[in-house]
Amino acid sequence: EHLGTKWVADRVLDYLDHKSKNRPYFLFAGWIAPHPPFNVPERLVDLYKDVDLPSPREAKSGLCPMAEENKAWGDFPDPSYERKMRESYFAQITFIDEQIGRIIQKLKDMGEYDNTLIIFSSDHGEMLSDLGCYQKFLPFDGSSKIPLIVRFPKHTEAGQRKEEFVDLNDLLPTMLDVAGVEYPPGYELPGESLFAPDPKKDRSYQYIEYSRGNRRWVSVRDKRYKYVYYYGGGREELFDMNSSDGDAYNLLEHEK
Repeated sequence: EHLGTKWVADRVLDYLDHKSKNRPYFLFAGWIAPHPPFNVPERLVDLYKDVDLPSPREAKSGLCPMAEENKAWGDFPDPSYERKMRESYFAQITFIDEQIGRIIQKLKDMGEYDNTLIIFSSDHGEMLSDLGCYQKFLPFDGSSKIPLIVRFPKHTEAGQRKEEFVDLNDLLPTMLDVAGVEYPPGYELPGESLFAPDPKKDRSYQYIEYSRGNRRWVSVRDKRYKYVYYYGGGREELFDMNSSDGDAYNLLEHEK
């Protein structure tokens, strides 16, 4: 009853119950989960106990110092602990899905479901023992590739899937576009509305960056290749994302 995941949804429902019925609104619901500690309601603890979960990907080449540092986040006495962590992570996602369902049902009950722009995304992913790493701050897909689900019947169709690159910079322009609000002149937004009638942003590639100083890295990728440069040490990585190894193997290492 009092876990943070349910608390967030409770606050959303309370807001929807008491907001003005005649004015537009903006609501940001931020769930901490899925995130350590991987605590879930008792009824979900064993939900994925005997389920065939995706196996962690193994590194096929050397890892950057930041990735080696990242390994310290996970220290399991035996494989059963690592397995339990993954089960709990998936259970946390299920718990969030339930809470989102409550909010969607509320919007339907209010008659606002089809009149509401819904954007589901995240700030980062979770390595979840892929390449032997955990948590975030790495350029690998497990950490830096995040979900984006958008529902707005005026511009989207059920089941529609887009392959172009999108990033968090695009969210504010999209919201302003739907709200019919002009951004103040003199300031240029780095993103672009997902519903722009005459799009200018080149979505054939994606730029990513993290931190500053010797912990800074930058990355650029297209549909096939991902390149990463680490400022601390000048390490370079190049991955063929269409290969079975993906970002588990650095093409710039001569021996596999």
